[in-house]
Amino acid sequence: MSRMTVKRMPRYRCQNCDRVFGVAKLRPLDEVADLAQRIAPGEPVPAGECKYCGALAHEEAKGEWMSPATRQALREVAEATRGHERFVAEAAGVYEGLADVAEGLAISATKLETVLGEGK
Repeated sequence: MSRMTVKRMPRYRCQNCDRVFGVAKLRPLDEVADLAQRIAPGEPVPAGECKYCGALAHEEAKGEWMSPATRQALREVAEATRGHERFVAEAAGVYEGLADVAEGLAISATKLETVLGEGK
């Protein structure tokens, strides 16, 4: 019986706005202004800067980005599709894409609330 491995794409969490996002929304460290002044002694070096609010962002620990219910659902899918590893790997990729869409919708909703609040 072989066991399938699904490669997790790195996810990053902003220290300030608490958003979770992929590498596309992360400004690389070499583009971050005043980096040495923004890291406290003993603090882990960040992965980059949040493109939403400009705060530093760190890579999330393995498994932290996925809820226990989602992790269980993926286990069930893996068990049900044993022998169809490619399908499961593609499903994991779809989940990553859906997470990015959900993130975008949350940001759009926040912007809409801001606009509607200013219109009052």
